[in-house]
Amino acid sequence: MSIRDFTCPSCGEPLPIPKNSKGHVKCPSCRKELVIEGLVKNAEVAEKENIAFGIPLSASSAKVHAELLYALSKELYVPLDVLDEMEVVREECHCVPAYCFECEGTGSFTYEEGSERKETVYHKGRSTGEKTHIDWRTIKDEVQFTETVFVSGEKNFGDRIANTYMQLSGDNLSRQLVDFEDLEYPSDVKTYKYDLPQTTAFNDYVKPRAEAHIKSKVENILKSKQHARNLNFGGNRIDKEVKRLFLGLYGIFFTYKGQGYSVWQTGSGDAYCYDKLPLDEQRKKKHEDLKAALKAIPENNTALLVFFLIVCLIGAAISHFGASSILWAGIFLACSGLLALRLPFTFKKGKARDEKRAEAKENLDKFEQEWLNIVKKRKEEMKALHGIYERFSGVEEAFDFDIDKVLTV
Repeated sequence: MSIRDFTCPSCGEPLPIPKNSKGHVKCPSCRKELVIEGLVKNAEVAEKENIAFGIPLSASSAKVHAELLYALSKELYVPLDVLDEMEVVREECHCVPAYCFECEGTGSFTYEEGSERKETVYHKGRSTGEKTHIDWRTIKDEVQFTETVFVSGEKNFGDRIANTYMQLSGDNLSRQLVDFEDLEYPSDVKTYKYDLPQTTAFNDYVKPRAEAHIKSKVENILKSKQHARNLNFGGNRIDKEVKRLFLGLYGIFFTYKGQGYSVWQTGSGDAYCYDKLPLDEQRKKKHEDLKAALKAIPENNTALLVFFLIVCLIGAAISHFGASSILWAGIFLACSGLLALRLPFTFKKGKARDEKRAEAKENLDKFEQEWLNIVKKRKEEMKALHGIYERFSGVEEAFDFDIDKVLTV
């Protein structure tokens, strides 16, 4: 049986939960009438709030394990023994009431755009060349945007939904929605009521996101301009259509060295967030010291010195054979001589710098690779985390994550 299978508390036999049971089930073995509180509350909230659809808890426990392992693997500063010493103590299924904001709008802005104009420069009545002049004009414009945003309707889950569902494509999430009549949640699901008003949800989560979206689009427009300045944002118009729905959220709880931690995943297991994870302060400091040590070693500037030497030699040749005075030829030759004298010392110093930088880079790579090697070994051996997921050792789905995306420093 899976972790989420339900058994009859009276006779202990497996208890299937029919669709639309609304929490009232009869055991097929002992015929006892049972009331499953989580599903009863789920049905009550759906009816009261007119919820017609939602995203189910569809990820298998094996996939949840894989995402948990991936989440831990992405953190460079967790203790190196965390995968061996931690114990997963429980997996919770949550049904979070939420809002789906389907937004369309515009954002206005003004800026000054410059166009280049060439002017002839005169001195004592004679032309001495051209000067570039920039003429500025004020431009008024607006950008359009459309976006679908899922926001928690329960205060305590606001940031968790924002850091999981809001990080995914709203259009893709819309395709995952299931009609409430076909929406199945486990019998142990925990359902919550709306306690975050729609206006507050919009102002706290959707509006800042829309404004950031508008700002990004405007800044990209200005990047394409050769001359632009004095950007000012005007008002934004955001039209929205709001629907109420349920969002499934997994809570995975584990212990490490006597401390409790939690990781939260979407119903499909495609995104996660965490309240906190074990942190090795010494590893963090060592990594920062290694990066600082590499940054402190100057780049080898031998190539730059050679470049200046070549420029000086070319300058001397042009001055000698061209119309320039012999004085400039002498200056260029003198500079070339000084650079040539310095070149052997620069080569020697540059070589020493290259060796130091290579050593510092090797130490940094070795530090970062240490954690990656532990993750790779775990994935290759398919050794499950201790606790409720131990039976997934050797199960390929429980280790199905992209190892190339594990460590991105």
